[in-house]
Amino acid sequence: MQSRLYNSAYRAWNYKQRFYTGENFLNPMPNTYFGKQVVVLTSGQTYSAAEDFAGAFKSLGRGKIIGEATGGSSGQPLMIDLPGSGSARICTKRDKLGDGGEFIGKGIQPDIIVSPTVADFRKGKDTVLEAAIVQLTAE
Repeated sequence: MQSRLYNSAYRAWNYKQRFYTGENFLNPMPNTYFGKQVVVLTSGQTYSAAEDFAGAFKSLGRGKIIGEATGGSSGQPLMIDLPGSGSARICTKRDKLGDGGEFIGKGIQPDIIVSPTVADFRKGKDTVLEAAIVQLTAE
C-alpha cells in the first residue's frame, strides 16, 4: 500500500510529493489451512476491506474469484460533506496486489466472469452463486 504524506507548506513551496509505503501483509498460516476448494464472489459493489480480501485471495492463488470485477477503489476513504446534504469519498490509500499489480481504478478481475441479468434478477435467480456451486462441485 501507498499513502501520501501531505504537508501543505511543502506543496506551497513546490516540493516533491512524499509517500508512505507499507510492506506486504500477506502471511499464509499453513497450520490452519482449509484443504478444500474455495471461491470468492465479487461484483462492482465489492469495495474497501472486501476488495482488500479479494486482492489477497487472488495474490495467494488460493482459489477462483467468480463474478464481476471489483469496484477498484479500495483504501481508506476520506469523507467530505458537500453542499445540499451531499457527500463524497476520496481514496487516500493506494493498495496493490501481492505481485505489485494495480487494481485501483480498474478492479480485481475475476477468474470466471459471471454477470447477472435483469431477467435473472426478476426471477430471483442468483447466477453468480449458481456458477460458484458448479465450480465447487466440479471434479
